[in-house]
Amino acid sequence: MKIGKNFITGRETYLTSWRSADDPSPGEYTLRFSAVKGEYQQVYIMRSSAIKTRIGPYNGVSFSGWPNFNPDPADPKYVSYMVVNENEMYFAYISSSNNTTFLLRTLVTPGGKLENFQLNLPNPEWFQSNTLPVDYCDNYEVCGPYGSCNAATSPYCGCLKGFERKLPDETSPDDNTSVCKRIIDLDCGPGEGFLKFPSMKLADTENALFSRNIVRRIIIS
Repeated sequence: MKIGKNFITGRETYLTSWRSADDPSPGEYTLRFSAVKGEYQQVYIMRSSAIKTRIGPYNGVSFSGWPNFNPDPADPKYVSYMVVNENEMYFAYISSSNNTTFLLRTLVTPGGKLENFQLNLPNPEWFQSNTLPVDYCDNYEVCGPYGSCNAATSPYCGCLKGFERKLPDETSPDDNTSVCKRIIDLDCGPGEGFLKFPSMKLADTENALFSRNIVRRIIIS
């Protein structure tokens, strides 16, 4: 699989869903790579031009919102790599050169889910290895700026440390544009710094900067 964009020709490659389970004409959903010069790499599931699920930025190994994509580190069956240069930007994976009994299939369903299937010969059956979105919190921008989503709590949306709800009695994430606000204004003074938030998808990096001189080729493990 290869998704991305050639900046010279303008050609973009992406996955498109079928219109329905028995109609293979192009459907509403696509899996697209944010192939824009100067922007940090991440992948989206889109419905027409609207982002439905953000799979997260690339962290040098995989996309942060796609953690279960990694194979067994003791027996990596495919190679994944990211290429970023002046001519093109793309993410791809291919089967390992010494593996002739393993196949990996990725598709976008007519309902907008990203699904991965594996085939391990001589077993003739494909089995589903993972799918996205997994739950409500994989939907795009459901909790707004400074918010965090936890599908195991009610309501789903809360605020990161240092922030509070603009409406303390709010129990619904329907207004996803302005749920949280700072408790104290940021002034970069003593006692302020960075906090660690484990088990969370990295924030949207649409406006983040990166070094164009760093191109990584890795084996997912």
